[in-house]
Amino acid sequence: MRAGRLALALATLCLGAAPLHSQSPERRLRFAQDTLRRIPPAPLAALMSAAVPGAGEYALGLDRWLPRVALEAFAWWEFRAHRQEGRRFETRYRALACQVARRIVVGECRDTSDFEYYESMGKTYYSSSGSFDRDPVQPGVQPETDPNTYNGQQWLQARQLFSQPEDALVYYKVHAIPPAYLWNWGDNTLEQTVYDELIRRGDDAFRSSSRILGFILANHVTSAADAFIAARLRELSRAPSLELRTGFEPGPGGQLRWSAGVRMGVGSRSPGVRPGVFRGAPRIDKPPVLP
Repeated sequence: MRAGRLALALATLCLGAAPLHSQSPERRLRFAQDTLRRIPPAPLAALMSAAVPGAGEYALGLDRWLPRVALEAFAWWEFRAHRQEGRRFETRYRALACQVARRIVVGECRDTSDFEYYESMGKTYYSSSGSFDRDPVQPGVQPETDPNTYNGQQWLQARQLFSQPEDALVYYKVHAIPPAYLWNWGDNTLEQTVYDELIRRGDDAFRSSSRILGFILANHVTSAADAFIAARLRELSRAPSLELRTGFEPGPGGQLRWSAGVRMGVGSRSPGVRPGVFRGAPRIDKPPVLP
């Protein structure tokens, strides 16, 4: 649900960047005035927003830098909240496993970072892990044969994958649960159900944090693209334009004379910027040719 709200906010922010021609006259005038001041180049503006969303827009004087920063802060806050929630559930289900299912192991309850180990412990169709070696007295490893246990299922799968017993035994040793991590829920089906719910909710919290991390990355990318396009448009609007004009114009004594001039406009494509006219070419008096 929280990830959905973040996606909606990011989509609204991207669609809210309206093109210049659809903005109000006040904003167009402000855009024209901003072109007269120093603005960062498009690559630098994009780099700034890629590092911190909204930084490039702020340097360009755009109003949408604040929603970018707000979305970034909210996303990181949600990411941290989901990670903390996932760790709380992780602590609870690991403690429950040690208190109930792993009491059969003599000695300290060893922890492991293997999530599949804890996930398999919550499967209700496994009553226990089964033994790793059915007969420790005999030399070698005698695999578990009960298919209702986790190790027994691994041995069954090993025999289906490999025709040679030696290869199947190697597969079993790699995938079966070793003696130090054996577990058995026994008649504690209620505790196993609670354990399965805790591990499911913890996994959902970690998945939500991963999705929010994707939205954070999208915010960085879209902000960098927005800053680059806005800076590039301003660079184009400030580019000088040259125009050569020639023709006849009235002169002293009522005569027409031919003149040539160069017109240079600075930011002529931006509203509110008045182009300048420079006439550097010499004027040539020439009477008109009448038919």
